[in-house]
Amino acid sequence: MKRRLPPLILILVMVPLTAVASVKLQEGAETLGDLRPLVIRIDDRPLPDIALEDAVQRYVAVFESMSDPETRIAVLNRIQNLQFRFGDNLGLSEAESQRLHRKALPDFETLLAENDMAPGERDRLLYEAARASDIAGEPSSSINYLETLMADHPDSGLVPEAAFRVGEYRFSGGQHHAAVDAFHKAVDTAEDAGFRERATYMLGWSQFLDERREAASDTFIGFLDTHHNEDSGFDHLTGKAREQVDDSMRVLSLIAAYGEGPPSMARMIQRQGGRPYEAQLFHRLMRFYRDNSRYQDSVDTARYFLERNPGHTAAPLMADEIVRSWTVGGYPGKAREAKATFIEDYGDAREMAALDGQRRNRLMGFLKELGVWHYRQGQSGTGSAREAFGQASRYLEQWADHQQRFSVGNRFETPGLMLLLAGDASQQAGESARAIELYQRAAYEAPPFPAAREAGYALVQLRHDRWRGQGDRESLLNQLVADADRFVATFPESPRIPSVRHELANILYDNDRLENAERVARALVEADGGGKHERAGWIVIGHVALERGAYPRAEKAWNETLALTAADDDRRPDFKRRLAVSVYRQGEAAREAGEMEEALRHYDRVSRVAPETETAIRASFDYGGLLLELERWDEAIMALSTFRDEYPEHRLSGRISERLVFAHLESGDPGQAADEMLAHEPAELSGSELWEYRLEAAGHYRDADRLFDAASLYESFLAEGSRALGDHEFHQERRHDLIRISAELDRSGALADWHSRLLEAERNGPGTDRSEYLASQSALWLGRRAADEFEAIGLKAPLKESLPRKRDAMEVAVNYFQEAEKYGFAETATESTYRLAELYRQLAEDVMDSDRPQGLTDLQADQYEMLLEEQAYPFEEKAIELHQRNQERIAEGHWTPWVSQSLSTLAEMFPARYQRKSLWMEARNESGR
Repeated sequence: MKRRLPPLILILVMVPLTAVASVKLQEGAETLGDLRPLVIRIDDRPLPDIALEDAVQRYVAVFESMSDPETRIAVLNRIQNLQFRFGDNLGLSEAESQRLHRKALPDFETLLAENDMAPGERDRLLYEAARASDIAGEPSSSINYLETLMADHPDSGLVPEAAFRVGEYRFSGGQHHAAVDAFHKAVDTAEDAGFRERATYMLGWSQFLDERREAASDTFIGFLDTHHNEDSGFDHLTGKAREQVDDSMRVLSLIAAYGEGPPSMARMIQRQGGRPYEAQLFHRLMRFYRDNSRYQDSVDTARYFLERNPGHTAAPLMADEIVRSWTVGGYPGKAREAKATFIEDYGDAREMAALDGQRRNRLMGFLKELGVWHYRQGQSGTGSAREAFGQASRYLEQWADHQQRFSVGNRFETPGLMLLLAGDASQQAGESARAIELYQRAAYEAPPFPAAREAGYALVQLRHDRWRGQGDRESLLNQLVADADRFVATFPESPRIPSVRHELANILYDNDRLENAERVARALVEADGGGKHERAGWIVIGHVALERGAYPRAEKAWNETLALTAADDDRRPDFKRRLAVSVYRQGEAAREAGEMEEALRHYDRVSRVAPETETAIRASFDYGGLLLELERWDEAIMALSTFRDEYPEHRLSGRISERLVFAHLESGDPGQAADEMLAHEPAELSGSELWEYRLEAAGHYRDADRLFDAASLYESFLAEGSRALGDHEFHQERRHDLIRISAELDRSGALADWHSRLLEAERNGPGTDRSEYLASQSALWLGRRAADEFEAIGLKAPLKESLPRKRDAMEVAVNYFQEAEKYGFAETATESTYRLAELYRQLAEDVMDSDRPQGLTDLQADQYEMLLEEQAYPFEEKAIELHQRNQERIAEGHWTPWVSQSLSTLAEMFPARYQRKSLWMEARNESGR
């Protein structure tokens, strides 16, 4: 049923009655969002002169006042048309617009319920209803209208737009499966190519998110096909198209990354029969991995492509990208390997010529970088330095060759400079022949550059080194001289010329052409007139003079050298040393000639001209030694002591003590000798050797009459060293030494103590003739001491108290005398027997001389005398018995002064019996001597 607009509407829209109006769908709309509403088209007559905001408000008023659905929809479309045409809401807020459209929704339902619409009207009305529902904020209703449109009017021209809108809605809601179907329909039904491309793009994304990755890859490749140009590829694209192409390649990278990476990408392309932009897809996948810090995958992608397309025009780019991936990832070692591979694959002249400018410059950068890196590796000492320098040389030479051939790289980095560095590297790699060639090219064949003369000088130096190190010396020397001449002629202003001349002087010296070497050196000295080159000449002169034995001339040369050398120069100590040698050798020569005083003077002079040198230390040592030879003991002692004080840590100081001991002994001061020995005991001595050394010092102390010091050493030995040195007899001798020293020092307590210790040691020791003899002497001494104590005890009244004390003292003496006697030595045994007898005789006498009690009567006194005689008689008998034992020893052949004294005592006690016999025996003994 056809509806006509009422006259009121026509008046409100202010359209003249003669105007022709028509309704038309906007052309060029691709989505519902882009679609303008149905508008009432009017001919080209201008609108009345009225404010647009007022017009819109009048339309709103008409909309509100009318009840006819068709009219309301027409008014609503008019409002939309004005807003779209003039680009403003024209005073109608978004909320007000939403309200109007919501109020219009029933009108759409009313019209759609009618069945008498003309063909093409219902599908348009469904689309308008969808649009109104969307503006009214009811998207689900909008989608229902669109889906109804597609279902009921599959042949409508609005289906592509409706399908696209449904696809967008389902996509944004995460219903990717439904979105795939909608976008498929949009692609299949769209007639406009641009619209179809957009739908294809969204279809690919929907398939990807719906995890239909294979289908998505096919869709995106199809999308790329529509944008790819046979001549320009994708370079002609700009704006949104370019963004969508890049985005499509990114999705294809994601699909490949979710799969097996490069193989997955290859299969996607192969399903389409290959694509001319295959390299770009692999490049994009490689960059995708790199941007996501998957550097190994990035490199593997590039290698996958290179293995299958080694001759592809993009191969250098992919190889370069491997370098970038390792560099960005922070893998410098792998990056260097990739650069080396790039150079290997594209570094020869033919491949280099085929590279584009950017890749060519990159390769040059790699050559320089790797050359410098290997050079530094060689300098660092890590790994094989020779191999590193050799590799550096090859890279740097290759850089120089390419720079000359292709004129690439920094214009300030001349080929000559790189050839010079390459020569340095080859030299340090031990490739001297190659280094010579590189230096020669740098100095004389490459375009001139400031360091060319350095290359020429290096060539001379290398010739010099080869001459010194190889057998064909004459020919190499000739080459060296020729290159030196060429250097001087080519670079006459070079400050190296004096150095080259100096090298020649050194060569002559090294070749034992001493006269010529000295002549060249003197010419150098005279020509330069000071400075380091004059010093170099003096150095050669000094060396030659030393070798020729011209020591005074050598001394002058080294003095001149030092005068030209700064105080902080590192070589100064060496020059000092050679000066010292020159003076020292003069001292040696004088000594060999017997001019001892002259030798002493030169030795002393060394310490003054070069005091800090090893030679000066040696000269000072020899100075003291020569004084010893001359028997100038006091001077020698002072010189040697001073040497040790000044050089306490020097190895020669270890020999000073021995010399000082000798000097002190020879000068008659054994005590000082012993002090020296003990103050500087050799560190290497231990055990028996150490104690032998100390006992020798003890002997020197005894010779010096420093008995306390000697005793201290003997005591230390017996306390600490007896296990390390000597046997029982040796130890007893040391105790006997202490006995003698104690006696000399009149140290009675110590004397008695050491006699007791010696005797005690003998009781527990194995015993030898000598040790037993010493023990018998100690027993005798201790017996005598006890006998003196016995004699000092008087028998005072009451006798019963003093007599026991007397007997106890006697018992001690008796025991010592008996112990002395038991060792069986005639000298000690006869004395022991005699002294033992005298003890008893003395006891008898003391008993008879003892105090008598007071107040005795005559009878009691006579009786007491008889009692004393009874007490004394046994002692007297024992004394006679012991003296007789000595008498009996005469028959055994033992005649000693103590035997004679025993006989005298017997004669005194019994004159009639023993006096004549004693005289006879003495006479017989005298006649037998």
